[in-house]
Amino acid sequence: MSFFVEAQEITEYEKPIDLNYILGTIYWDDIVIKELSGCNVTILKQSDPKRTPEELFEGYGGKLSNLIISVNNKGEFAYSDLYFINGIISPKIIEVEEDLSQKLIKIRVKFKDKNFIEMQRIYEINALY
Repeated sequence: MSFFVEAQEITEYEKPIDLNYILGTIYWDDIVIKELSGCNVTILKQSDPKRTPEELFEGYGGKLSNLIISVNNKGEFAYSDLYFINGIISPKIIEVEEDLSQKLIKIRVKFKDKNFIEMQRIYEINALY
Protein backbone atom coordinates (compact mmCIF):
# COMPACT_ATOMS: atom_id res chain seq x y z
CA MET A 1 0.00 0.00 0.00
CA SER A 2 1.33 3.42 -0.87
CA PHE A 3 0.72 6.45 1.28
CA PHE A 4 1.36 9.95 0.00
CA VAL A 5 3.28 11.10 3.05
CA GLU A 6 6.76 11.09 1.60
CA ALA A 7 8.31 14.47 0.82
CA GLN A 8 5.52 15.90 -1.27
CA GLU A 9 5.97 18.29 -4.16
CA ILE A 10 4.71 21.83 -3.98
CA THR A 11 1.83 22.54 -6.34
CA GLU A 12 0.27 25.76 -7.51
CA TYR A 13 -3.44 26.29 -6.94
CA GLU A 14 -5.23 25.25 -10.13
CA LYS A 15 -8.56 23.61 -9.43
CA PRO A 16 -11.77 24.45 -7.60
CA ILE A 17 -11.67 23.56 -3.93
CA ASP A 18 -14.24 23.35 -1.18
CA LEU A 19 -13.56 26.55 0.76
CA ASN A 20 -15.90 25.55 3.60
CA TYR A 21 -13.83 22.40 4.13
CA ILE A 22 -10.52 24.25 3.93
CA LEU A 23 -11.52 27.14 6.19
CA GLY A 24 -13.04 24.76 8.72
CA THR A 25 -9.89 22.66 9.02
CA ILE A 26 -7.18 25.36 9.19
CA TYR A 27 -5.22 25.69 12.43
CA TRP A 28 -5.84 29.43 12.88
CA ASP A 29 -3.53 29.62 15.90
CA ASP A 30 -0.55 28.28 13.92
CA ILE A 31 -0.04 30.77 11.07
CA VAL A 32 3.45 31.66 9.82
CA ILE A 33 3.85 35.13 8.30
CA LYS A 34 7.22 36.16 6.90
CA GLU A 35 7.97 39.55 5.41
CA LEU A 36 10.78 39.28 2.88
CA SER A 37 12.47 42.10 0.98
CA GLY A 38 10.25 41.84 -2.10
CA CYS A 39 7.18 39.93 -0.95
CA ASN A 40 5.13 38.58 1.91
CA VAL A 41 4.70 34.87 2.60
CA THR A 42 1.82 33.47 4.66
CA ILE A 43 1.67 29.76 5.50
CA LEU A 44 -1.43 28.08 6.92
CA LYS A 45 -1.52 24.53 8.24
CA GLN A 46 -4.68 22.54 7.47
CA SER A 47 -5.85 19.19 8.84
CA ASP A 48 -7.05 16.93 6.02
CA PRO A 49 -9.23 14.07 7.28
CA LYS A 50 -10.67 13.48 3.78
CA ARG A 51 -7.24 12.45 2.42
CA THR A 52 -6.10 10.48 5.46
CA PRO A 53 -6.10 6.70 4.93
CA GLU A 54 -7.81 5.00 7.88
CA GLU A 55 -4.93 2.58 8.47
CA LEU A 56 -2.22 5.27 8.56
CA PHE A 57 -2.90 6.41 12.12
CA GLU A 58 -4.22 3.10 13.41
CA GLY A 59 -4.92 3.27 17.12
CA TYR A 60 -5.42 7.03 17.38
CA GLY A 61 -7.13 9.81 15.49
CA GLY A 62 -4.23 11.41 13.66
CA LYS A 63 -4.76 13.25 10.38
CA LEU A 64 -2.57 14.19 7.44
CA SER A 65 -1.90 17.89 7.02
CA ASN A 66 -1.55 20.27 4.11
CA LEU A 67 0.37 23.52 3.98
CA ILE A 68 -1.29 26.40 2.13
CA ILE A 69 1.24 29.03 1.03
CA SER A 70 0.29 32.51 -0.14
CA VAL A 71 2.91 34.76 -1.73
CA ASN A 72 2.17 38.37 -2.66
CA ASN A 73 4.24 41.37 -3.68
CA LYS A 74 4.65 44.04 -1.03
CA GLY A 75 1.93 46.61 -1.36
CA GLU A 76 -0.32 44.22 -3.32
CA PHE A 77 -3.19 43.04 -1.17
CA ALA A 78 -5.76 41.89 -3.72
CA TYR A 79 -3.75 39.19 -5.51
CA SER A 80 -1.37 36.47 -4.45
CA ASP A 81 0.03 33.23 -5.80
CA LEU A 82 -1.34 30.24 -3.90
CA TYR A 83 0.52 26.95 -3.43
CA PHE A 84 -0.18 23.70 -1.60
CA ILE A 85 1.97 20.99 -0.05
CA ASN A 86 -0.49 18.13 0.47
CA GLY A 87 -0.51 14.97 2.56
CA ILE A 88 2.26 15.35 5.13
CA ILE A 89 2.47 14.25 8.76
CA SER A 90 3.07 16.75 11.57
CA PRO A 91 4.59 19.57 9.48
CA LYS A 92 6.49 22.35 11.21
CA ILE A 93 7.90 25.40 9.41
CA ILE A 94 11.56 25.76 10.37
CA GLU A 95 12.58 28.67 8.15
CA VAL A 96 11.33 30.93 5.37
CA GLU A 97 14.01 32.83 3.46
CA GLU A 98 14.66 34.28 0.06
CA ASP A 99 17.55 33.67 -2.30
CA LEU A 100 17.84 36.97 -4.15
CA SER A 101 20.47 35.66 -6.58
CA GLN A 102 18.15 32.88 -7.81
CA LYS A 103 14.88 34.79 -7.23
CA LEU A 104 13.54 31.98 -5.05
CA ILE A 105 11.67 31.70 -1.79
CA LYS A 106 12.87 28.71 0.25
CA ILE A 107 10.69 27.12 2.90
CA ARG A 108 12.31 24.54 5.21
CA VAL A 109 9.74 22.12 6.62
CA LYS A 110 10.20 19.43 9.27
CA PHE A 111 7.71 16.54 9.02
CA LYS A 112 7.41 12.80 9.58
CA ASP A 113 7.48 10.16 6.85
CA LYS A 114 5.05 7.22 6.63
CA ASN A 115 7.16 5.36 9.21
CA PHE A 116 6.91 8.42 11.51
CA ILE A 117 10.63 9.18 11.19
CA GLU A 118 11.38 12.89 11.37
CA MET A 119 12.69 14.46 8.16
CA GLN A 120 13.33 17.90 6.69
CA ARG A 121 12.91 19.25 3.20
CA ILE A 122 13.38 22.60 1.51
CA TYR A 123 10.61 23.64 -0.87
CA GLU A 124 11.36 26.34 -3.45
CA ILE A 125 8.91 28.81 -4.98
CA ASN A 126 9.72 31.39 -7.63
CA ALA A 127 9.72 34.86 -6.13
CA LEU A 128 7.28 37.36 -7.60
CA TYR A 129 9.72 40.24 -8.15
